[in-house]
Amino acid sequence: MRSKIEERLLNIGIFAHVDAGKTTVTENLLFQAGVIKDIGRVDSGDTKTDQMDLEKKRGISIQSTPISFDYKGFKVNLVDTPGHVDFIAEVERSMGILDGAVLVISAKEGVQSHTILLYNSLKKLKIPTVVLINKIDRMGVCLESVINQIKELLTEDIVPIQSVNSDMKITDRICYESEVLIDQMTYYSDQLLESVINEVEISKEKLIESLKVNIRSCMMHPVVYGSALHGSGMVELLDAVVTLLPSST
Repeated sequence: MRSKIEERLLNIGIFAHVDAGKTTVTENLLFQAGVIKDIGRVDSGDTKTDQMDLEKKRGISIQSTPISFDYKGFKVNLVDTPGHVDFIAEVERSMGILDGAVLVISAKEGVQSHTILLYNSLKKLKIPTVVLINKIDRMGVCLESVINQIKELLTEDIVPIQSVNSDMKITDRICYESEVLIDQMTYYSDQLLESVINEVEISKEKLIESLKVNIRSCMMHPVVYGSALHGSGMVELLDAVVTLLPSST
């Protein structure tokens, strides 16, 4: 008989244009899960997933590197994939085994050419995807502009599940009961729309379940924010991954 952890297996890939902070995000997730005691730095060549000499020297991921950890009753198999366009074949090969994905977008550079290529591959394979807008603390960042880029160049079917204040600080943990989120969800659920029209209170559990259904059918993509370099928003990202993305078993 399978153990409880084995019954909740989650295979997740991390994808991004090069230099969007993908490997630093991976390091933070491993740290939050207790796999590593210290967060490695790409510049220092001591990250957990960049093991090849060339990866350490150039500060980029070349091969897809899997690593496993337990978190809140899940056994998570996390794959850090290459971010450089030259290794797209390696990236697409890794997608075939995934239950879900995290697409990392730099808040400073926005949606880049390789981001579009990655999203189209995820869409084609119907892989449920959480979008992380990383590096929100960088000078000159305009989140509204990044959100508009995502809608114009990737998909309009996004739903932010966090908020950020004017100082680019995450103002709360994931809030499934915000008025903005409920309003957006009514576009995807007639049942929620009916509840809003009839002024019926919508429970957190009902909202999460509706989100799960739409995310797992790739009808929408939740958006979270963070600064992996400073560890901001990483717990929220990990919680969103295990809460909203589908598991294998």
